[in-house]
Amino acid sequence: MLGLFGALHRQGAIGIASLPEYWRNHWGDLDDFVAAGADGFEIVNCAPKAIGFPAVARAHVLRIAEARDLLVVGASDNHGWAR
Repeated sequence: MLGLFGALHRQGAIGIASLPEYWRNHWGDLDDFVAAGADGFEIVNCAPKAIGFPAVARAHVLRIAEARDLLVVGASDNHGWAR
């Protein structure tokens, strides 16, 4: 997955690591994402699994993004309530 950021850059795209739904699986990978070339992080979306992304974790990601001048984005990501 870390190679994806370089592949996106070679095609002229940006690479955003989506955290709200998957933060538990990748919390330890934040520095690796940055080192691999992530351009930023998604920290908010409306998907049901994303509701559990804690505010303290979101604040930590904001500090990383600010220190490294990375993008921070939110998305609707709503595929229907209760799904």
